[in-house]
Amino acid sequence: MGQDNKRNWVMDKTMIKILMSVALLSSLQAAELDEKIKKT
Repeated sequence: MGQDNKRNWVMDKTMIKILMSVALLSSLQAAELDEKIKKT
């Protein structure tokens, strides 16, 4: 039982890291698009 809980916890942490980096990337891309629109 304990082993499964630990594995799930690790999976959750990995998922959070992935979600965080995806959110960061998309916000960076949105900022870049914003800059391009402002320049034109």
